[in-house]
Amino acid sequence: MRSATAEKEKEGDFRWTSQRRAIISVIANSKKKHLSAHEIYLITKKVLPTIGLATVYRTLELFCKKGMLQKFNLPNEPVKYEL
Repeated sequence: MRSATAEKEKEGDFRWTSQRRAIISVIANSKKKHLSAHEIYLITKKVLPTIGLATVYRTLELFCKKGMLQKFNLPNEPVKYEL
């Protein structure tokens, strides 16, 4: 059973939660062009200490689906993300 929030996001509605704002801000303000999910998590946790790693992964996948981020799968490296 999907939550009402998941259904709204599926239909095109999008809520800018504090976690989503923090994650996109970390990526946008990074000096590095490509960041791994773990790097994004560690930096975001400094700003938003309650954020969980699973939230970061889910948010990054959502941002990719929405076309806000690009995901790079390089051999022998963790997946990287960029705006």
